[in-house]
Amino acid sequence: MTWLIGALVTLAAIAALALPWWWPRFADRPGLKRRAANVAAYRGRLQEVEADVAGGILNADTLQAARDELAARLVQDADLVEPALEQAARSSMPLVMASVALLAFATAWYGFAGSWRTQALVELSRTDPDAARAQAVDQMIAKLRAQLADSPDDADAWAWLGRSLAGRGSWPEAAEAFGRASNLKSGQDPDLLVEEGEALAYSQERRMEGEPAKRFAAALTIAPEHSKALWYAGISAAQAGEDRAAIALWERLAAQPLGNDMQTALQHALAQLRERAGVPAPVAKAKSPAATGATALRVEVSVAPELAAEASPEAVLFVFAQDPAGPPMPLAVERRAAGPWPVQATLDDEDAMTPTRKMSSVSRWRVVARISRAGSATPQPGDLEGSVEVERSDASKTVRVLIDRRRS
Repeated sequence: MTWLIGALVTLAAIAALALPWWWPRFADRPGLKRRAANVAAYRGRLQEVEADVAGGILNADTLQAARDELAARLVQDADLVEPALEQAARSSMPLVMASVALLAFATAWYGFAGSWRTQALVELSRTDPDAARAQAVDQMIAKLRAQLADSPDDADAWAWLGRSLAGRGSWPEAAEAFGRASNLKSGQDPDLLVEEGEALAYSQERRMEGEPAKRFAAALTIAPEHSKALWYAGISAAQAGEDRAAIALWERLAAQPLGNDMQTALQHALAQLRERAGVPAPVAKAKSPAATGATALRVEVSVAPELAAEASPEAVLFVFAQDPAGPPMPLAVERRAAGPWPVQATLDDEDAMTPTRKMSSVSRWRVVARISRAGSATPQPGDLEGSVEVERSDASKTVRVLIDRRRS
């Protein structure tokens, strides 16, 4: 349907451009009007002459002479009209020919540029999105292969080919493409090293040992805090039975700002590894004298008697401060062992999750204490929780938070 509409619009444009050529052939042209008027005048004048002859005013010879004169004038007028029309037609012919050439070019470009294929892909996406997605990936792969045939040293094209092949699930080919891109960048691009390692791991049923582990280690040598490299390197260490190494890698990752889903998965995996390795949760770090100032909150957390039996020592306690008038992301957070009670914590700018939002940036805080049996920073049904709001004027006092409710 789209190509048909495009063709009709193009034809309408050509018709408008060619107006000076075709309009005189089918409309009431000035030349035709002039000829009709001349013929009418010729007939009227001839009737007047004939009436004068019949009335005896003119003789028969005069009648013939008048007829010849009027006929000559009529022919002369006709000769003046036709050349003008022919000249107008000739002058518009280049415009018409250019319009026809434009239409031919647009039609050829539309076909060869693949617009009809794009339209077919759009139609397919309405009925079978998965097939349309697969077809689009195949087209992208074909274009990238053609580009690389002409420019085999294009590292970016190799990288995009690897991502397209990975999107199709062709992991061995994706690993080869990522390897080519990485080699062209002298093995100094951590993103490409991680992508190659990921593709290699998926090629061997998600096992990280061997070449995948080498790629992740190489990436961390270049970029020690590369989040994706830390994640995969932790998996590699855990698969190799090196739980403590995996915990160390993932604790570095947990210190970074992550999405809720990623943080939840990471904390759950860390809790399992710590339990398996017999490693306790990390204790709170000591505060520097500069940080423990007017914006520091000393917090004491206790548990209501009716919930004390549910506060398992193996659970994790999160103590954090929020801006009551702002987004829910904490301004500062500490992760502690759940017990023995009461638990002491100090919240200040050193506990900030981002450098732009800190405790000192607001004048009122909501202090929340949450016990998570899964070790997840994201609230879960069944978590035990308590909170209190604090003004800056009360920052010098100990903030007491009672965990007295269960999240539903």
